[in-house]
Amino acid sequence: MGKCHGYLIRSTTHQHRVTNASHFKPSDSFPYSASSGKCINFLLCKILCLYRVILSQKTPPPPLPTPDYYLLALQWPYSFCRNTIHTNECTQRTNPTAIPLHLTLHGFWPKMFGGHDPELIGNQTKREFISNQLPKLSEMRKYWPNLTEKENIPEFSFWMEEWRKHGSLCDMSQKTYFQTAVNQAKAIIKYWDDKLKFIKPNSMIDLNLLRQEFTRSVYKTPKFVCNEQRVNGKIVKQLHEIRFIWTTAGFQNNGNSQSACTANVWLPGYVRATEPAI
Repeated sequence: MGKCHGYLIRSTTHQHRVTNASHFKPSDSFPYSASSGKCINFLLCKILCLYRVILSQKTPPPPLPTPDYYLLALQWPYSFCRNTIHTNECTQRTNPTAIPLHLTLHGFWPKMFGGHDPELIGNQTKREFISNQLPKLSEMRKYWPNLTEKENIPEFSFWMEEWRKHGSLCDMSQKTYFQTAVNQAKAIIKYWDDKLKFIKPNSMIDLNLLRQEFTRSVYKTPKFVCNEQRVNGKIVKQLHEIRFIWTTAGFQNNGNSQSACTANVWLPGYVRATEPAI
């Protein structure tokens, strides 16, 4: 129902009609007749009134972008904390064992084909972060920690930044976004622990063998990212990240699987006075 200069426009499936309102004043201008108080041009009156109703309604924003895929980036914490660029990026951790000895989430990044981020269009604005729209706090701390902060501090500002930069650019709800990332990380970490027994911290690992194991699994071929560390006086490549392609239909091969890693890479562990020989 719309209202225009005291006239009510009632719409039904088969008809539209204008009903005179008791408070109509003869001084009202065209398309009303000052003498009769009736609409001179019924169609024009209806159009003007409906136009006013339409203007009063807020136009809904366009739909959020649907990414073509997500880049699920898992990092080896010790490689993040200790490398030739950062002597110890994780000094806020109370002791070395406070650094997880398992893969953790670096990011869950929505992407379009070509590798660029989705873009909000029209009058869309980035959705606000809501602290109670997260998976269990214990899960977030274990699988998506901020390694540069003390382990007993909830990383809300850290997770908020991940949502602002990445999560808000996809069509998932906040809770679904974080829960999906955590669920996939948990599954890959379990696979790592159960099936990849040849991987031992503080040792060199065969990256080709690791790639083959993942390729044969549901997680497909990932991309490996390495940084460098000085071990027993030598600069060696160490495994820093593993990046998977995830879609709602499952994991896909990461076509950008080439990296600067060597065939054998170092996998650091707890800090020791003397690292094992290579």
